[in-house]
Amino acid sequence: MAHYNKYGIGLTKEWANRQGLNPVLYVSKNSDFTRRFMAAVKEIYPQPEAHKDVNELHRAQRVYMSVLNAYRFMKNYEGRLVRRNREIIENYRFADEREWRYVPALNEYEPSFVLPAMISTPEQKKALNLAAVDHRLMFQPEDIRYLIVESDSERLELIAHLRRVKRAFSKDEQTRLVSRILTASQIENDI
Repeated sequence: MAHYNKYGIGLTKEWANRQGLNPVLYVSKNSDFTRRFMAAVKEIYPQPEAHKDVNELHRAQRVYMSVLNAYRFMKNYEGRLVRRNREIIENYRFADEREWRYVPALNEYEPSFVLPAMISTPEQKKALNLAAVDHRLMFQPEDIRYLIVESDSERLELIAHLRRVKRAFSKDEQTRLVSRILTASQIENDI
C-alpha cells in the first residue's frame, strides 16, 4: 500500500486460475537466464528476407509471437519504481508483490507493447482501451475475498453504495461483501 495505494479488490486464486492468470516470473536483469532469453528474442525476430517462402516466414512469426507472449509474464526482480506524481524508488523489489497477470495472447494485428508515447493524450488512451474491451476480466461477488478502502468513512460509503445497488446483488451477497471490506488502517495496524 505504501508504494501503490490504499485501495484494492482481492480476488480468489480459484478465480485467477479460471481466468488464466499466471504468477509473474521475476528475473534478475544481470542473470545468465535473462541475457540468453533476450538474445533468443532478438535472434528469432522474423526478417522477411531471411526466409525462403511465405510459409516459413509465417512459422517464424508464430514462434516469435509465442516467445513474446511468454516475455510478457516476466518482470524485473528489482529495479526503479517510477509512478506519475510520486517519488522514484531506487532498488524497489518487485518480487515482493507476488503479482499474478492476465496476459491475453497476442496476434500479429495487435501491438506487443504500448509505449508511453502511444498513450500521451486522453484520446489515445481511450482508443487503446476500446481496442482492449474484448479482453476484460469479469468477476462475481463470490470471487471477492477483500474490498480495501482507505478509511472508515469510505468503508461506510461503500456499504451504503452496496445497499443502493441492491438490484445488482442479493441480500446474502450484500452481507458477504460488507463483511469483506477492510480499511488500509486496519491492515497497517495488524502488520
